[in-house]
Amino acid sequence: MKADAPTQLWIKVADGIRLMGLETKWAVADPAGLIKRLQELSSIESIALADAVERFWQAVGKGDQGRDPARLLE
Repeated sequence: MKADAPTQLWIKVADGIRLMGLETKWAVADPAGLIKRLQELSSIESIALADAVERFWQAVGKGDQGRDPARLLE
């Protein structure tokens, strides 16, 4: 992961919504609000979120489908 990647997370989300319609796949009620909120995160919040997302997908890859994503921040 590049050093500035976590702070650019909102760009990946915006691209996923715009190019692949991921807001429907993941049932995002307010895509613009999500992108705005991601843009407002501090650097440390962005890093923590990127870490939690990475750990979530690693768990899914290992077959841990039932894990609560919110618990990854603990």
